[in-house]
Amino acid sequence: MKKLGLLLIVLALSIPLCGYAQEVEDEDFETYVARLNAECPIQSGEHWTLLSFAEAGDIVVVELQIPASLGPFMSVLTDNTDNVRRLWVREMEVFGEIWEDFVARLVKEDRPMRLSFKPKGSDTSARILLKPSDFKKK
Repeated sequence: MKKLGLLLIVLALSIPLCGYAQEVEDEDFETYVARLNAECPIQSGEHWTLLSFAEAGDIVVVELQIPASLGPFMSVLTDNTDNVRRLWVREMEVFGEIWEDFVARLVKEDRPMRLSFKPKGSDTSARILLKPSDFKKK
């Protein structure tokens, strides 16, 4: 009898969690991007911070604060080459599960992403465009 009571309590407590998971799964991409933006800033370590998520037409714009020491190298780090795009795809994985979920949804929606870099303590910025195909594992 105690096992049945315990099972009923566990079941009663898990029903709201199932509803929340389904609600998050059912949200459209625009709502998801807005929710991510509301969670910003999202940090990884001391020097890497996701500052914002936004949409500009079909492009999703992600603003990333980077260490000031990378500022002088932004022209090289935003060159339009396969190697540079692969570099940023790998580097952004430091944001873990949040980033993995974002990329999965971005690829599913077949949307390009503009990664906009802001070196810490600087007014300069640079950017690179990543296509959904850049995120697909080869």
